[in-house]
Amino acid sequence: IAFSKASSPILDRAVAATNAPTSPIKSPSVLAG
Repeated sequence: IAFSKASSPILDRAVAATNAPTSPIKSPSVLAG
């Protein structure tokens, strides 16, 4: 997810939104906001 966040913040947010319900702590984007 780190590379996605660096290259595509929008994609990272999409991934974060998908991962949030299952693993909010493991998703850096959730912590970053």
